[in-house]
Amino acid sequence: MSTSFNLGRDLTGANTFLAPDSNNKMSMVLAAGVAQTVTVPLAENSSQYKWDVIFSFEPGSKVWTAINSVAVVPAGAVSATNSSLNRVGYCRLKSGDTISFITDDTLVEVGVEFFNAV
Repeated sequence: MSTSFNLGRDLTGANTFLAPDSNNKMSMVLAAGVAQTVTVPLAENSSQYKWDVIFSFEPGSKVWTAINSVAVVPAGAVSATNSSLNRVGYCRLKSGDTISFITDDTLVEVGVEFFNAV
């Protein structure tokens, strides 16, 4: 069963980023210049096809992502054709979409969690 992503409340009652432990998660170690791809899980029912995807990596690491294409490390001048982004760590995707990760650092550990979007 998939896990719902809900905002929690801090001590003052304000909304806060409080993700429960997900039942759908993956991890990987990126080597410099080698892209790795994960596929968003299939929905458990026909009404659930969107997922909140949260990924984490070591602070200061340069991790580039691409959705439904292969990530590349940017080089040189600004390019409008590069679909890779140094994404903060959250996106909403559909079942079957892919997320590609790449780095130019030596080794970077990446964690990915999927929450059913409500």
